Amino acid sequence: MQQKLGHCVLRLQAYELGLKEILKQHDVVVTAKRVKKDQRLKRRTLGTLGRQLFGSFLTTEGAREQADAEDKEDDAGGAGPGVRVRTQIALSEEEFAMLNSELDAFVTLRNKLIHNFRKHHDLGSHEGCQSAEAALNAASARIERHIADLRTWAGDLQSARQALRDHLLHSDIVQEWVKTGRCPGQSPRSGH
Repeated sequence: MQQKLGHCVLRLQAYELGLKEILKQHDVVVTAKRVKKDQRLKRRTLGTLGRQLFGSFLTTEGAREQADAEDKEDDAGGAGPGVRVRTQIALSEEEFAMLNSELDAFVTLRNKLIHNFRKHHDLGSHEGCQSAEAALNAASARIERHIADLRTWAGDLQSARQALRDHLLHSDIVQEWVKTGRCPGQSPRSGH
């Protein structure tokens, strides 16, 4: 029993770490002064991380268009030269709602395992142990399904980053900028 519970807890921790990695890498802002990544992720709970995942990395097409418009308004504020690379997975409204609901249920499962497992299972009886074992087997299967989703999203993020890298390496604009420090068509005297 303890091994199964321990296995579930360790797999939940692996999921949380993977989620933090995606959230750290999917939206990066580079300015002349620094690279900005969300450093507050270390102290966030699974529920908070899940809410952040939905709307920032996993989004709907309509929400992504709205965020792009807001980013353009922010960019007009003149924070200086910089680059922002944001990777997102746009889902249909139905997929988004379904995954969001599944994540809420996953957080509830995690909380039951971590905070209330003994309260829900009488480990002093044979029947209670059988019930606990069945619950842990079901929990383990759900955790593994969520980890598989996370791996898929991480793979999608990595593929998008690789595609961007490949595109930039072969871009005439980037090649000119690397060679001369200027974009094509920019005069040597202009400061921009």
